Order: sequence, then C-alpha cells, then structure tokens
Amino acid sequence: MNTRRGLALQIPPSLRFPFKDIFLHRAYAPRVLLKHIPKSPTVIDLGANAGFFSLFAFHVRPMARCFSFEPLPENFSLLQAHQRGQEHLPWRIYNQAVASKSGNARLACPKEGGPATTASLVSNVHEVGQRTIEVVVRPLQEIMTRETGGSCDWLKIDVEGSEYDILYSLPRETYRRIRTLAVESDPVDDAKRNRNALAEFLEKMNFDVFLADDAVLYGINRSFSPAG
Repeated sequence: MNTRRGLALQIPPSLRFPFKDIFLHRAYAPRVLLKHIPKSPTVIDLGANAGFFSLFAFHVRPMARCFSFEPLPENFSLLQAHQRGQEHLPWRIYNQAVASKSGNARLACPKEGGPATTASLVSNVHEVGQRTIEVVVRPLQEIMTRETGGSCDWLKIDVEGSEYDILYSLPRETYRRIRTLAVESDPVDDAKRNRNALAEFLEKMNFDVFLADDAVLYGINRSFSPAG
C-alpha cells in the first residue's frame, strides 16, 4: 500500500497489528507530543521492526531524517525493503541492537522464524519457545555522538525489556540532547524495571512524563539543549 505522501509499505499478516498501532492509533505520536517535534526532526527508532514507525515519522514530518535499529534478521530484511522503496529519504538503517554498552549479545526470538515483535535481549520477558542468535549491540550515547550529531528530537523505543538498560545507563548530559521520547515499557521486575519506576527516573532527568493506557510512556524535555 501507499500513504497519501507516496510512501510504499509492505504489511505481512504477522505485522498488521503493529502497523495499525503506529499508523492508525498513533501509538508513539499523541498530539501532546507531536506539537513539540519540529518540522525537520532527527528521529531515532530503536526496535524498528519492519520500519513502520520510521515511515510514520516521514509521513507526519516529511523533512525528518531517521536512524533505525533492528537486530532480528527477518525484521531487518523488511526494514531494508522499505528503505529501498524510498531511496530519496534521509534514512539510515542498522542491523544492530541497543543496550548499555558496545559488544555482542544473545537475542531471544521465536523458534519458528519470520517477522516477529517479541525478540528480546532480556530472557524472562517472553517465556515461550525460543531460539537465540548473536547480535551486535551499541549504546545510545555512542549512536547519538557518531550518527546523529549529538541530538535527537524524537526518540522511539520498543525493545521488549531492554529500555531500562538503555535509559538508566544514559548520562544526564545526554538527556539534555533528547527533545521528546516515546517508550513502550515492558514490566520486567517490581524494583526499577517497570513503567512507574522509569517515569519517576525520567522526571528526574527534567522530562514531563505522560503514561498512556497501552503501556507507552511519553516524555517532553523541559530543558532540551541541542548539540552544537
């Protein structure tokens, strides 16, 4: 299918729900968040899957530039296909995961293969029949320094439990460079790795935080200061 702006999308049956959630329900773009995102934003998409959110970002902000990270090979193949279908866009994609430090890690994913929404670096998030594969991992701070010029206007995270590792390890100074964020938070434990604990942490990092009913957490930076 094509959007009104001419973006071409492939939607396999197994990914119809995330497509609808992103494009129809605007899961990562409520009005209160979108009004803070500039006309030509720098967008980071962690857990990009097939690239639906990145495409949505280009749909609502045609002058955006996007950096999309997806470790599962089956998802990345679809992400590549979507990128090839819109070669005119400033869109960079990476077959990598994101965590607190650089290196390699084991990604747990469904045994049956194919596109999926449940691949995770956190082994106890999805207790179903799984296989594991080794993936390259990078920290968000390094990505912002090396790839985006140090700033991010719209950070989307859907990484099945790794969001806490990513965000709790990020230096306070780096938070000043993030204008808005939308995080799908999966409950991992009752201590720090849950939505309420993450919301409290982000408030300490000077974000106004909003909690959606569908487990998405939104943050708007009160002290955003772009790099450079």
